[in-house]
This record gives sequence, structure tokens and C-alpha cells, in this order.
Amino acid sequence: MRVETLTDERVAVLHAVAQHTARRGYPPSLRDLAEAVGLGVTTTSYHVGRLAAGGYVEHTPRLPRTLRLTQAGSAVVA
Repeated sequence: MRVETLTDERVAVLHAVAQHTARRGYPPSLRDLAEAVGLGVTTTSYHVGRLAAGGYVEHTPRLPRTLRLTQAGSAVVA
């Protein structure tokens, strides 16, 4: 696992995942996430991939609503 730089956009993605999951009880879709952080879906997907590589989130590619924070990701939004 490489350590990924937590840019403002990536921190915003982590917060949006946590807020959506807490509010609705299930993880956001990429489209929901992109809308919440004000980025395009492709850009949001890129940031999710970098966050996954850094160990901040886990998800199953090509399956909807599988995004979740890891302990490292939860520590950032706490």
C-alpha cells in the first residue's frame, strides 16, 4: 500500500462518503459523490482510485454502491 497525498478534493470525497453513508444508510454512487463534491464523475472516479490505492477507502470496481471508508479514511473524517 502506497501513501497517497490527501488533496483538498480527496478529503472532500472522504467527507462526502461518510456523510452520505451516515445520512442514507448506504454508500454513495460515483454520480452521487461527484455531485456532492462538485467534480465530474471521471475526476471523482480518479480520486476514489487514488484513495483506494492509499488505503483510505475500499470498493469493488464495476459494482454499484460498494464504496466504504477504511480505518485510515475514518480517521481523516473524524
